Amino acid sequence: MAVAKVTNSVSADVKVRTKEVRVNAVGSVEASTEARCEQEAKTEKVVTFFGKGKSAYEVAEENGFQGSKQEWLDSIRPKVSAKNLRLLKPLAGKKILCLGDSIMGNDQVNGVPSYLAEYSGATVYNGGFGGSRFAVRTTNTTNACFDLPNILDAKLSGDWSEHEERAQAVAGESYTYRHFPDTVKMLKELDFSQIDIITLAYGTNDWTKENYEGAIDYVVTAIKESIDKIQLNWPLMRILVITPIWRYLERGTDGDTETRYGGGLTLKEWAKRIEEAARDKRIGVLNAYENMPLSRNNATTYFDKSSSAADGLDHVHINEKGNQIYAQIIYGKLCSMFASSVVPEEGEGGKGLPDVSEDDDGKILQVEGGEWVAKKLPVYEGEYEVVPTFENQKIPTKELLMGDDVTVSAIPVVTVSNAAGGNTVIIGG
Repeated sequence: MAVAKVTNSVSADVKVRTKEVRVNAVGSVEASTEARCEQEAKTEKVVTFFGKGKSAYEVAEENGFQGSKQEWLDSIRPKVSAKNLRLLKPLAGKKILCLGDSIMGNDQVNGVPSYLAEYSGATVYNGGFGGSRFAVRTTNTTNACFDLPNILDAKLSGDWSEHEERAQAVAGESYTYRHFPDTVKMLKELDFSQIDIITLAYGTNDWTKENYEGAIDYVVTAIKESIDKIQLNWPLMRILVITPIWRYLERGTDGDTETRYGGGLTLKEWAKRIEEAARDKRIGVLNAYENMPLSRNNATTYFDKSSSAADGLDHVHINEKGNQIYAQIIYGKLCSMFASSVVPEEGEGGKGLPDVSEDDDGKILQVEGGEWVAKKLPVYEGEYEVVPTFENQKIPTKELLMGDDVTVSAIPVVTVSNAAGGNTVIIGG
């Protein structure tokens, strides 16, 4: 099969059927006379179809469209109702606060919250502090003000003096702490009553540092108390607890079998207890240890580099690629929590459900132009009892209001004995 390039008012690739093809010395393909005639006929059809060089807008005008070119473009642009938009992106327009440790907070540009905002269309605030924990630390308490319970207490009391002082002090100690002053300022000024979702992503520092028997019980208690505090003071805020992710440990075996930390528990067991604590409080939980696809096999792909480690890898912090995967998993979990909320809300591209009265009896609610409207349906005036026949029947009930069920009578079947000693079945009479 040869392909000829046709250039007239428009360009198109026209496939040519041919019985013989001659290849010239320069390598070009020339179709036979019969094929060229067929090609010319097809070219004429293509040119005729596209309006002989006219724009699509001009063709539309010739076919009855009235309006400017921009109005024509708007008329053919796909339209998405507020209801369908919220089905496609249930978090669009919402406000999300991500509290957590360094895995959440270290990268302020290409971190997990940044990609969560990109994927969801939500406004996302990064409230992560490196080294922070679910529970207030029992040892080395210098930076304990950044642990979750103390963050919540500062927000409720309005006293951020210790946080501001410590943030300034540690900002000069390490590059990864440089954002602490800005994060404290953001949390201090942020109106928590306007936050739709709060994610709590801690646990790896609790696991490595609280190395005593019963440590997990201490952490679980702190998690439950923090959940109670949030629900009591910001009852409309949805909560998602996130467990630690898998860690690549330099010595020993994989992180899911290493038992040197956490009061004798593996990190996998630690994550499971955190998951159970959240479920006990009937709130959303993501077991990131189980859901993040991390292992020794892909550690070089998803973990940060480190010049201080023998293998050149940071065994705790994931890189930008890891942040993207982590954000996708969190986004998926949050979508599952909100996907059923499809009623357009005030300020989110639509309005809430309209008030209804007795006058609206018999109407249906549907979305038009991003708003709910109550519409009266025509009444079905056909028969409600249908006598079957041996031919197809259609009952015209589409988009009509019906007052009763339709009853389809059974086809009568009679069985009688016959002279041959058998039975004769009579259908329909």
